Amino acid sequence: MAPEGGNAGPSAAARRPVALVAAAVGIALILCLVTIVMWLFTRDSRVDLQPEYFVGVEGQSGISLLDGAVDVTSATCGDEYACESAWGTDDLVLMKFATKDDAASAARMIGANAYPSDWLVANFIGDSVSDNDRRFASEVLDGAWQSEVD
Repeated sequence: MAPEGGNAGPSAAARRPVALVAAAVGIALILCLVTIVMWLFTRDSRVDLQPEYFVGVEGQSGISLLDGAVDVTSATCGDEYACESAWGTDDLVLMKFATKDDAASAARMIGANAYPSDWLVANFIGDSVSDNDRRFASEVLDGAWQSEVD
């Protein structure tokens, strides 16, 4: 019973829409959080790898075939290869593609001198690159940002 001259507050019917809105907002926040967590656990971080990450810098080892590599994106990416970026030397050009399918397609176009690794393609120039150098470069590419060997 309401005190005399006072107000007992909003009725149960008036509080119901507020409760429904609060529940809807809570459910939406939970769904957003679940989506973000799932994205973090299912997203392949290798998509962020860039060719220049494999160029050796002082105090770190990279792929030796890329020692002294320069950005060759403008000369490499274009009509023939739809790559986003490329770094290379006289022995190796490492290209980054927007999709794994684009990378696989470019590797098929290049032929036996190509090594695809997800979004990256290593194009070994000529036959002067030894099998050991090719194998090492391939292992470095495949092992980048992986906690386990496939």
